[in-house]
Amino acid sequence: MGLRSARVCCTIIVWLLGAGGLFAQVIAPGQPVPHTTSPPVVFVSGYQNDCSGSSFANMFGIADHVLHANGNVILYFDNCTVAGKPSTEKLGEAFGAFLAALKYDDGSALNLVDVVAHSMGGLIVRSYLSGKQEQDGAFSPPAATRLQKIIFLATPHFGSGVAALGLGLNAQLDELTSGSHFLFDLAIWNDNTDDLRGIDAVTLIGNGGTGGTGRATAPGFDDGVEWH
Repeated sequence: MGLRSARVCCTIIVWLLGAGGLFAQVIAPGQPVPHTTSPPVVFVSGYQNDCSGSSFANMFGIADHVLHANGNVILYFDNCTVAGKPSTEKLGEAFGAFLAALKYDDGSALNLVDVVAHSMGGLIVRSYLSGKQEQDGAFSPPAATRLQKIIFLATPHFGSGVAALGLGLNAQLDELTSGSHFLFDLAIWNDNTDDLRGIDAVTLIGNGGTGGTGRATAPGFDDGVEWH
């Protein structure tokens, strides 16, 4: 993500979340979260070919600086911390465990956050909300979602043609591929639809990307997905 596009996305994120406060920081995993006037913002990473260089900055650019200046408390769920490139369903479960473990600095439970999810990160969030299991058609949605708002950035809700170029390499690419069983199940799990459990959400996506692979066959082939 270029500097200009990162600034534009960050400005939109601040406007959509409409949050403000007096204290902000990127909270390290396992650390308590300070109370603020608005919910913390959890960023969720997308697909990464190589996790060795995984970082917030590589995925979201200067978003932490912008939201820090706006007074937001920021957390980061990096799917690379879940070893072995597991399925999106397993990443959804890990995201749920991440949310459940969040605590305020007074020891009380943190029960509400806003989410900004990039690329496959959006599918991780949707998998979590639906409680999708690895077996086709099986769901166990959490009773409490813990989410107030979701912003999807370049999430391939209907799959990515670029992912098909890596079909069979790992479960994540298989599920990202257009027409996968995972995407079909996710789209119809709740009475033939996915209502995101009633959570306010917006999707931002382009149509002129190349996925960073140089292998796109036509303009817009990857629906603006950015790969890392």
